[in-house]
Amino acid sequence: ALSPIPMAWAILLKLWPSQRAFLRELETGADLVVLKGRQLGFSTISAAFKYHRGAFRRWNVLQESMGEREAQENMSKISYGLDRLPGWMRPTLRTRNTTEIEFGEASNKIRILPSTEDAGSGFTARYAEFDEASKHPHIDAAYAAIRPTVSGGGQMVLVSSAKGRGGVFATTYQNAKAGTNGSLGLAERKK
Repeated sequence: ALSPIPMAWAILLKLWPSQRAFLRELETGADLVVLKGRQLGFSTISAAFKYHRGAFRRWNVLQESMGEREAQENMSKISYGLDRLPGWMRPTLRTRNTTEIEFGEASNKIRILPSTEDAGSGFTARYAEFDEASKHPHIDAAYAAIRPTVSGGGQMVLVSSAKGRGGVFATTYQNAKAGTNGSLGLAERKK
């Protein structure tokens, strides 16, 4: 179970310029490849964005994290925000656990899973995100499985700090930077 953080510890989130720019790019609906610095708060902004898309736009949302611990940390960020909403803004939930929130009325879901060869297979998402994409042990298979689910009007977001020169993240980032991969936008934020 997710352990609640006392309300007294909550502080108002004030966005930094790079966070505002990231959020604006997310809101365009374009596919994004984000090479970021560490500890910029992008996962917190992303958590709020995923909750908004799931709760208020009724999208199915999927995120793959590097590992189980990271997946649980990302879900706890969504839960942290959910717990602090006024009652009238909280949707009815069918399911709420460390990997999934299912909304009652529309049955749409937010799923956050650790990277495995089969994570996300069989789940159709309108928004799919790979957090720390350059560090996923199964990124090639996962990306190939999930990419088609968002091709018909959804959004694919790859976010990562740098690690190495190969793999799906590095290739997609380089192609976006060169303008050769069509629909993928590019965001580059450095600390």
